[in-house]
Amino acid sequence: MTNLGVLIENMEKMEKDGRIVWVKAYQLSDMGKWFALLLAEEKELSQREKAEIFQNIFKIYIRWVKDLSEKLHVNKELLEKIFIEEMK
Repeated sequence: MTNLGVLIENMEKMEKDGRIVWVKAYQLSDMGKWFALLLAEEKELSQREKAEIFQNIFKIYIRWVKDLSEKLHVNKELLEKIFIEEMK
């Protein structure tokens, strides 16, 4: 799941009973939150949580479009114009 970008892995060094241990923790990435939204029943998430997840997904999508447009040499101003037209 970490390789797919769904989870973010964290490791923390802790001392317990005089021994040093490493604790792994996993947190949902922005993409992971999207998958959680798809899997969770709608009533389990607040409107604010749904809006936040949607905004993060939109931001990821826009970055992907930007990167792809650079690779394909597509004019960003044209994409911006299309976006503004469609958001009216």
